[in-house]
Amino acid sequence: WNCPSLRKHLMGPMEVLWTGFYTRALALLRRRREAVNASAYHANLVFDAELEIILESLADLLHLHDHSQTIEADGGGASLEAMFVYYDCSLQRSDVAVGLYVELCRACGGLVNEDGQAVVSTSSGATSGQASVSSLDDVANDDASAASSTGDPTTSLVQVDHPWRPVPAHLKELCAAAIMGGMKCLFRDDKASPQKLMERASRTRNLTSSANAPNLEVGTDEAAPNLEEEDLSITTGRDHALRSVKSQKRFMRKAARIFNLKSSRGIEFLVDCGLLGDPITPLQVATYLRHAIVVGLDKAAVGSYLGEAGKSKETAPVWERDWFHKECLEAYCGLFSFQDQSLLDSLRMFLAAFRLPGEAQQIDRILQAFADKCAALCQEASTLFSKDPKKASDAAYLLSFSIIMLNTDQHNANIREDRKMTADDFVKNNTDYGRDITEPGKEFPREYLIAIYDSIREEEIRTEREGADGAMTVERWKDVLRQARASAEANPGEFHPSHADADDMTELVLEHVWKPILSAIGAFWNVSGRFPPAGAMVPDEAGAGDLPPSSSHGTGPGQINGSNHHAVMLGVQGARLGMDMSLEMLHGVRQLGRVDIFRKIFAWVCDYTGLLHGSTYANPELLSGVAVANSLVESVEAQSAVVVAIRTAVEAGEDLDVDGWKRFWAILFELRDAQVLPHFLLRESDADFLGADRRKEW
Repeated sequence: WNCPSLRKHLMGPMEVLWTGFYTRALALLRRRREAVNASAYHANLVFDAELEIILESLADLLHLHDHSQTIEADGGGASLEAMFVYYDCSLQRSDVAVGLYVELCRACGGLVNEDGQAVVSTSSGATSGQASVSSLDDVANDDASAASSTGDPTTSLVQVDHPWRPVPAHLKELCAAAIMGGMKCLFRDDKASPQKLMERASRTRNLTSSANAPNLEVGTDEAAPNLEEEDLSITTGRDHALRSVKSQKRFMRKAARIFNLKSSRGIEFLVDCGLLGDPITPLQVATYLRHAIVVGLDKAAVGSYLGEAGKSKETAPVWERDWFHKECLEAYCGLFSFQDQSLLDSLRMFLAAFRLPGEAQQIDRILQAFADKCAALCQEASTLFSKDPKKASDAAYLLSFSIIMLNTDQHNANIREDRKMTADDFVKNNTDYGRDITEPGKEFPREYLIAIYDSIREEEIRTEREGADGAMTVERWKDVLRQARASAEANPGEFHPSHADADDMTELVLEHVWKPILSAIGAFWNVSGRFPPAGAMVPDEAGAGDLPPSSSHGTGPGQINGSNHHAVMLGVQGARLGMDMSLEMLHGVRQLGRVDIFRKIFAWVCDYTGLLHGSTYANPELLSGVAVANSLVESVEAQSAVVVAIRTAVEAGEDLDVDGWKRFWAILFELRDAQVLPHFLLRESDADFLGADRRKEW
């Protein structure tokens, strides 16, 4: 991976390695069940040993760095930078770098994604990439979807009881090492000019925020791309290509969430954002359906849209018309490479890209479009199918439909073994389709049909989810290789970020990972995850909504909530990791010049001490000095947060704002009042300008 000349030829396969191996391994680590017997205990031991090797290799990869090369000039640099540029900043690829960091932080106990939205694990083992949303309107509103399904706008944390075991402490430490390894390289490699640092210091919005997003007026955004096949790559002609692509990808992800609920609204959102051309074409929609799986498009929603017949009314939006649906389905089938593949392999690859709908008429439309394209390109076209395109298409359609029926028959648990289709039955049904389709001498050989039957019996045709929640099949792997080859042929030159892109990249990476990392720090320190209640101190104008929750609801500094003890790493080890990560983040972010993010992190570190009366987990019963002192003395995690807050105020006080200083002095006063600090360390140096009565009132 650290060899650019080799890496450019392996972008597609390496993407599968990052998401299907490392990210999936981290997801499985979080979803390991508690051992209930000796066999399960042994299985967990073996799993942990394997994960230790995987995490050590991941930490090594994130530490890889060639100081003689830069991401700008050579395409080199650190692994995190390269992953972010070549994957996260490509509309055709998954968010590999950010996805890895979110999973690493979740393995450490964090519960938010890159946007600060809660991610949950259900008791059934399914995972959700974000908090559930109550309606389409909630998703369409810019950041309103951060609210949880409870409808409480002050929090995005979703509490879910689960049977998973806690992540072992030594594996959490390896995850923390991987996180910090990548961030240290990122901070060290930044070589921004003094002018750039001043520009960053004055920045109050993320580079991908709505202020920098594409214009939402239809047809007014000149820079918005058409999602034609050749346009789904980084545009190198702009000075800030990475910033533009990340903004577009953010809107594509939001469109995918809307499309999953209602396809028409999702396409309308894409048009309004300028991400699809005006007038919209079937090829643009087909290309979005083909490639937007990486931004969260649900495969079942794709299959449902492809199978729809559409409306005949001229008043309906063009993307809902019957002719549009038909042409979109044809264009979608044309985006697959069926050359030199058997019909069975082509069908497996085709059905791996979406989930076939359950309605017979929808299945019929999809398989007919598939047969029209595949019959002329697959291996059988020159040997078994008729030279007549219509007859060849009909034969491919009937055989494909028969394979689908066989797949259901062989792998449906509700069908008894003695009722399942035999090989002779399958051969009998498909040898000859009649003279209208099968020409004399073109009957399917028995050996050919038996091979299909055995293949389906041994390996089911299934539609797997993508990334960490899916599994790589042979057909999906072939599809990945073909897409990688097509992409290399379409874009033979290697992309190197511009100087402006190199400057933007560091900020973009930071903006996408600081919230999950802060959430993981909170988990190490065993603090609550709710946003501050109304009236509590919150970071200046940004508000609490711009800050992430951390782990679970707690009851005080260092105290364990009984229902969430599985997510807690106890004792000195967790306190040390939280301290190391928070100090590294505060120092690095300040070094980059992002004072706005630095202040937000400091505000939450102060809140994590548990000493602020308006903190996220302040308990009225703990407001007495004795109780606060006892709680602080018994909690090494809270002590670590206090140390970080004081050290940061001493070393970087000039970068704190009024809110930060309020929090810092509130902590010191609380320590003094709890008699944790001697009174002589905090005393008035000047005469009190308030009278005795006014002082008492204040």
